[in-house]
Amino acid sequence: MRLADLGRWTLCLCALLLAVPRPAQAQSQEEKRRQLQERLGVKKPAAPPARVEAAPDAGVTEPAEATAAPPGTPRAPAPPPSRPVPGTARPRALTFTEDARPVLEKQCASCHRPEGNAGRSKWVLRGGPEDYESTLRFVKTADAAQSPLLKKGTGATFHGGKKAFAAESAEYATLLKWIEGGALAGRAPAAVPPAPTGPA
Repeated sequence: MRLADLGRWTLCLCALLLAVPRPAQAQSQEEKRRQLQERLGVKKPAAPPARVEAAPDAGVTEPAEATAAPPGTPRAPAPPPSRPVPGTARPRALTFTEDARPVLEKQCASCHRPEGNAGRSKWVLRGGPEDYESTLRFVKTADAAQSPLLKKGTGATFHGGKKAFAAESAEYATLLKWIEGGALAGRAPAAVPPAPTGPA
């Protein structure tokens, strides 16, 4: 290789190195430009903020804003009241005929019958519709637990006979529920047909 060729290559290499700006020089030129703009009072236009687009959520929908109905617009009709489901019966209200009388006849009628020890008392079970009326005199529907019928039956107040049932018994619970439910009468007992008479 000749010396002239070597010189040419060296010169090309130097020119190439000088042509490529160095980061330090580029930064210093930018710094100089900024300082000059500050001295002259020229403001560099601010770069617009980068716009970030949100990716749409897959399957998520934003709730629609509720719009108020203009005045005079008729309202949608209210849904009909719920009806009981077929096959589900409401609990039956307790009655004297079907619930209270059987308890009283079992627990009290041995004394409180016309021929019993309490046959002359103010409360006698005769087996007819009048039993309901006479029993109501010993019932307080406004304060069922304070009914004389229950207090005398459990021995909580003076009772000439023995204690008829405990306050924790099923009989007491039935009578209490009957009184709390309004002491309903229920169906009247069926009349016993008279015995047939033979031919004369």
